Amino acid sequence: MKKYLYNFIVSIILVFTRYRFLVSFSLLISTYSFSQRKLTDSLLFEKQKFEKLSDSFSKDTNYIKLLYKLGRSYIYQIPDSTKIISDRIIQLSEPLQFTPGIVGAKINLATIYFLNGDFSIGNENIKNAVELSEKFELDSLHLDALNTKALGEFMLGDYPNAYQTCTRGERLANHLGIQEVQLNFLINLATCFTTLNDYEQAIPYLKKAKIIALSLENELIGAKINSNLGYAYLHLGEYEKAKRICKNAIAIFSKKEFQAWHAFTCNTLGNVALQEHHYNTALNFFTKGELLLSTIEDKQRTADNFQGFADTYFLISDFNQSLKFAKKAEIISRNISYHYGIVQSSKLLYRLLVKNNQPKEALDYLHVAQKLSDSIFESENRTKFLLLDTKAKFDRSQTLNEFENDKKLSEQKTITYVTLILLTALLIISLIVRKSAQDQKKANRSLKELNDTKDQLFSIIGHDLKAPIGTLQGLLELYTSKEISKQDVVALRPSLKQNVDRSAFLLNNLLYWAKTQMNTVIPDKKVISVESKIKSICDSFDIDIKEKNLSTEYHIESDLVFMMDVTHFEIAVRNLISNANKYSHKDGVLKFTLKGVRENKVSLSIWHAGVGIQPSIINTIFKNESVDCTPGAVNEKGAGIGLQITKELIKLNGGELEMRSKNDKGTYMTITLINPN
Repeated sequence: MKKYLYNFIVSIILVFTRYRFLVSFSLLISTYSFSQRKLTDSLLFEKQKFEKLSDSFSKDTNYIKLLYKLGRSYIYQIPDSTKIISDRIIQLSEPLQFTPGIVGAKINLATIYFLNGDFSIGNENIKNAVELSEKFELDSLHLDALNTKALGEFMLGDYPNAYQTCTRGERLANHLGIQEVQLNFLINLATCFTTLNDYEQAIPYLKKAKIIALSLENELIGAKINSNLGYAYLHLGEYEKAKRICKNAIAIFSKKEFQAWHAFTCNTLGNVALQEHHYNTALNFFTKGELLLSTIEDKQRTADNFQGFADTYFLISDFNQSLKFAKKAEIISRNISYHYGIVQSSKLLYRLLVKNNQPKEALDYLHVAQKLSDSIFESENRTKFLLLDTKAKFDRSQTLNEFENDKKLSEQKTITYVTLILLTALLIISLIVRKSAQDQKKANRSLKELNDTKDQLFSIIGHDLKAPIGTLQGLLELYTSKEISKQDVVALRPSLKQNVDRSAFLLNNLLYWAKTQMNTVIPDKKVISVESKIKSICDSFDIDIKEKNLSTEYHIESDLVFMMDVTHFEIAVRNLISNANKYSHKDGVLKFTLKGVRENKVSLSIWHAGVGIQPSIINTIFKNESVDCTPGAVNEKGAGIGLQITKELIKLNGGELEMRSKNDKGTYMTITLINPN
């Protein structure tokens, strides 16, 4: 393709969408790089090896797969070669009935036809590819076909269908666990809304994409998403959020030398400074953007940067400089049919020419700005309505389908359960009739395990729950019979509260223990400010800590946060603090340390000097086996399930629990989770 393919493709997008958001379909923003050339050369070398080593290479499906990769590598370099190779793939695949080859070739053909504006031929190829890949359950190729289909719809300005296609793709990728592809679809869905300036609808998709990028440890994709989130927050008036995440993005772009993205982010920060009336700061960002753009060919970004200069100089009353930059922005915008840029520069030129007593020229610019603004506004509103209507219908359809599927699944489960009950009954009867010693032994062992669990549960309920409740009941009876006064009850209130809190905490632990055994716990992950939450939980142990005269130390980086279910976090930390307090010696120390351990990981460590935990007990906890509760440093008792619950809840939230301990030296317990920032 021609030298400046990137700008050619971007200009196509501008004709249909007139947008400033830098994120777009992954196929749209690819450029031919040195690494791409190396890939093509490598594939050519492999192709020549195939052809030399075997006379029947044309019937080898591995050879066809290699041709598919080669054709894909030529899409942005020499699209005519992609077409020739794709036709050859179909020719070789049809006699072999090799469906993956046919589907891959049609995806490549559709892509080059879409990029060349031949939408009818492109749609014919991609429709065939989607149908074949779905029919033969070619999951990976089906996702590629949906992405290419959405590309064509997007370039035609058919956002409602692009939304439907991307939503199907995102849900399928999520179901298949292919996060890289799911990430692309989420960004594409955000693009559907940002092209229409509907930033509130776009932000949830970008946030979900950001979480996936963090889990994939892809800092560059994460920075690009942050850059676009910052741009969205700018237009929603949330300037502090915009500044924070844009600065994080710039740190990555500087390191990776991504000038286009770096310049785009500087422009966003410049406009934030402009809105906050920090004009020198704004000029500094636009100047930095100008330097970055001087090394690349990106006319749209250059027009935006000139417009930033023009707006800033106008607000500080330097009208000559403002006029100079506004004209530059207007000329570039016209040359690339950048409608948004034309409107912005024309509006400013109208105001500048009025100040220069040039009413006729000013009115010309005003007429252009109003006419183009009305056209854009009408088109965007009509498309936005169709897109939102499609989204609502699609969501209702999905809800109805899910309901029907759940109904069918419920019926199937009922049949399965009845069948299992009957089979179980027959099995039991068979076991009774046969009275097999071996089977009886297994049944006895299973019964013993159930009895052990039951005994453990009833022991906890009978002792740890019954005792404090009995104490409270007795106290209330004494108070009712007026054998003790109100002042006596008030004096006992701290002790009573401690007993009730312990009982509630234990009951909550038992509830979550039962749920984890039945696999019914579903985390609702949210961002947690760890420092304030830890101190709040520690306050609830104030009486216990004072009884042992323990001191607390906090070594916390206050800007670090966790992504975890809040209730799960509280239960886990309470269990760890309770365990640390229980096994600490008197006059000891509880130390809390919160720090970043990797680029997107945060660890919380709780250390205490105490009796320690035996390695065998630690192994038992991590094997989910029953633990015999060990008395504390001063013979405190416990339920013996707290650490198991903690480990299970942290695992459910995608984290890890690590325990390190030495006898009579103390214990480290560390939670490691994802940092969403």
